[in-house]
Amino acid sequence: MTPTTRPARAGRTARCLAACGLLSVALTSCTVSIGSVAVPSGSGAPSATSDGGVHPAETAHPAGTVVGPTGLGPLRLGMTIKQAQATHLLGFTLDAHPSGCVEASNQDDGITIKYSTAYGVTLIGTEQGRTPEGIGAGSTLADVKRVYPQPADPRMGTLDEQYSMFGDVEAQVPGNPAAAYEITFDRQGHGQVQYVFLKLKAEQDC
Repeated sequence: MTPTTRPARAGRTARCLAACGLLSVALTSCTVSIGSVAVPSGSGAPSATSDGGVHPAETAHPAGTVVGPTGLGPLRLGMTIKQAQATHLLGFTLDAHPSGCVEASNQDDGITIKYSTAYGVTLIGTEQGRTPEGIGAGSTLADVKRVYPQPADPRMGTLDEQYSMFGDVEAQVPGNPAAAYEITFDRQGHGQVQYVFLKLKAEQDC
């Protein structure tokens, strides 16, 4: 499968820091390669709580859906394009010589990645993916803060401040100071996690 491409904005961290005057370099343009957009159907079996929240399931999750702390199965952050393709985990062919940042995803395997020539794989996510600590679709902001209390970049504010400003958060990954969890929430006002992505903090433009 060869994804199609379209222009895309730079990463949220870079855009925010630039707007706040904390990033002086110009943002480079990005390219997004998309097969078909996958809509998360939830995973695990989050347990309801007395306060109406949903806590991460306590049961183990299949290895192929665990995102973090360094990657997804054999796919790792920082891998070269050739190394990533050699994992045979992707259901699409990567551009061997991308211009800037490229995002590729498809519905067949539910995997989304971003990559560039300079940094290799910079972001990894999968439909129904959960972190090793159980955060995934259906988790609440309270769940996220309890498991990951530290923001990936203090300049972005606390997790509460990030959620209030952007509707999603970037938290520090335990055991991997070079990575962040980019956690997006539904836009229907339910306050539940929709997607969890593992990203390389060094690449703010991607």
